Amino acid sequence: MSKIVAVPTEDSHQDVFPVARQIQSLMKEEKLSEEKIQEFERNFVEHIEKEDWYQIFLLFGDKCDLIVRQVDKKGKPAADKVECYFATLIYLLDAMDSIIKLEAAVTKVVQLLLSGTEYAQLRLKMLKTAYNSLPVSPKTAHLSRQTFFGVLNFAADNQLFHELLPYLNFFEQWVANWGEAAKETDRKEIFHIIATAIPQLKPEVKLTLSSDVLFDDEELAFSWMKKYLLEETEVNEQSLKAVKTFVADICRLPGVYQVEGLLTIPFLAEAAKKDASIPKMLQLLQLFVSGTVTDLEKFKSANPGLLESLGVASSDIENKLRVLSLCSLCEGRSTVPLAEVRKVLGAEDVDDLIIQAGHFDVLNARIDELDQTLHVQTVLQRSFGPKDWAHLDTTLETWINKIDALIAINNNDVGSTVAQAGA
Repeated sequence: MSKIVAVPTEDSHQDVFPVARQIQSLMKEEKLSEEKIQEFERNFVEHIEKEDWYQIFLLFGDKCDLIVRQVDKKGKPAADKVECYFATLIYLLDAMDSIIKLEAAVTKVVQLLLSGTEYAQLRLKMLKTAYNSLPVSPKTAHLSRQTFFGVLNFAADNQLFHELLPYLNFFEQWVANWGEAAKETDRKEIFHIIATAIPQLKPEVKLTLSSDVLFDDEELAFSWMKKYLLEETEVNEQSLKAVKTFVADICRLPGVYQVEGLLTIPFLAEAAKKDASIPKMLQLLQLFVSGTVTDLEKFKSANPGLLESLGVASSDIENKLRVLSLCSLCEGRSTVPLAEVRKVLGAEDVDDLIIQAGHFDVLNARIDELDQTLHVQTVLQRSFGPKDWAHLDTTLETWINKIDALIAINNNDVGSTVAQAGA
């Protein structure tokens, strides 16, 4: 009869023994042959005596299915024992005595963690632990990259991406740490995964996160989609779908008003050469730069069904165009009569629109009800053309000259003071 392996009293790697005993116990519960149980014990003892931690890792790794399908005495999943098993495998990574063995072990543990969806949250936790256990080194950078993509894809595929949200701002630095191990396409792949995973967050998760006033899942997804399109160079099904999502979000999201800069993303022009629908979408976006509600109606007549194909409501675009028309009206002016505002916007009640513009920081203005005037402090400039650049250049040059004059006056004053002190 085989026996449960005993734990030695002094051993720096005695953490492996609970897993060994667990495996033997499960082999008995599964009514495996006595021969197989004895073979497991014999191999384990042999590897322990030789301190061959890589072979112990492989011995344990082969029993993953046995571990994850076990249940406790009440017939419930034994999450604590499964965690102990995976934690031990990750613990053994530190005992690998060559980079070749470490590569094989990391590949194996990532493969095992990605091989099922039982204990999904636990598997993600262990994947993150595996990533954090790897040293930041040129020799192991490719392993960090491999594990990172395992974390990212597993979280996205199992609706657990909310657990990665606190780390998003660190991702680009982590990729930079991979050095030569990073592939040219890594950044755009990561950005695309993030941009498409955020909208798939569970409703209850979104509800919880929405209590944080700084979190807006749609705006966040949009910002990462922009990052992705800035990196993308290849026109394919994925990238064309991303362009359509990007255009729809610009039209739909209430906080996106500055569009001229977005139209300069190089990939949009490339996509327009390969897909006949993209130029029409770019024409639609051009309305946010210089168009009006009247222009939108003309566009809809010329392109029937386009808004519907994007899943965009005409009312959303109309509302944003009214806000932008208000910005155009206020541009370069400190006061605007409310009567003029009402005439341009085609509405008697413009208070809500002015408030909306202020909420999204595209117009900072105050309504003077007594004088029926809108006092403008700052306003979004929809388009910034050559004349604007020339004006900015002149303004900056004037400002620099004034600063130089002040410095010269200050130097003269200091020199005069020193001279008087010397006298």
